[in-house]
Amino acid sequence: MNIIKLSVPVLLLSILSLTSCDKNDEVDCDIKMKFQNYEGLEDCGILLTVDLDDEWRTLEPINIEDFDIVPTDGLEVCGEFIVRTDLVSTCQVGEIVELTSLTLR
Repeated sequence: MNIIKLSVPVLLLSILSLTSCDKNDEVDCDIKMKFQNYEGLEDCGILLTVDLDDEWRTLEPINIEDFDIVPTDGLEVCGEFIVRTDLVSTCQVGEIVELTSLTLR
C-alpha cells in the first residue's frame, strides 16, 4: 500500500515534467533583421537592416514577395539570405540579397 501511495506522486511529477512547456523556447533566429523606411531616397523603399556584432548592414531583398510578411517600418524579423553580386541596385543604399528564409521575430 505504501508503495502505491509513493508511486502516484512520482508518476504525476514525471508526466508533468515531460509535458510542461520550456519557458526558454524561443523562435530560433538565424539573423535578426528590421525593416526600415528608405522611401525618402530616390528609387528606394522599405529595406532590411542588420545589426551584427561587428558591423551594420543594409539589405535590399529582391524576393520579399516570396514570403507571407508585409514589410512595415520597424517590423522585426528573422531570416537568412545570400548576397547577389550579379545584380545592381537603383537605390544604391545596401547590398542586393536573395532571402532564403524570413519569419516574424
